[in-house]
Amino acid sequence: MAVNLIVNANCEAVADPYIIGDGSSLSNATFARDAAEVYKGSYSFKLTKTSAAGAGTAFADQVDNDNTNDLHGLIPGKTYHYTVRVKVPSVGGPQAAEVRLNFAYYNLGAWRYADAHATGQDAWELLDCGEVTIPATATGITAYVEIHTNAEVNEFCNFDEFELIEWCSRTPCVLFL
Repeated sequence: MAVNLIVNANCEAVADPYIIGDGSSLSNATFARDAAEVYKGSYSFKLTKTSAAGAGTAFADQVDNDNTNDLHGLIPGKTYHYTVRVKVPSVGGPQAAEVRLNFAYYNLGAWRYADAHATGQDAWELLDCGEVTIPATATGITAYVEIHTNAEVNEFCNFDEFELIEWCSRTPCVLFL
């Protein structure tokens, strides 16, 4: 079985999910453990937008910063696969397309993004950024969930079962510990 590089990935702990050895950060949002909506286990994390429509995107980063010179422990030249489950409610939630999972690396002066948008409401769905190979010349990465700036203040959605794994030859790498 591949090792999940996200701490608190199953959302059962009080602390936010984050990449091993790093931390998490927020912008224009609250991100709190929630028992009302769960995909698996007893809790998920509810992302609530705290800025007015047009006044900023709500971010819950699984890293402690978005610096262009911080790889957060990931290794250039390796391939990673990043997924999460999301439930966007039709009452109180943003439009499905306003909810996104992002994984990006900084290389040669620009961020390169892989992302996945929600497509429905009132049911759990898998957001999958696919296989992303970080180039040998990359100097930074970021990983986060978001509600777009166009969403209204206090709109929310729930996330559960974060997974970031190293990917080898189209199958998850198996690490023997």
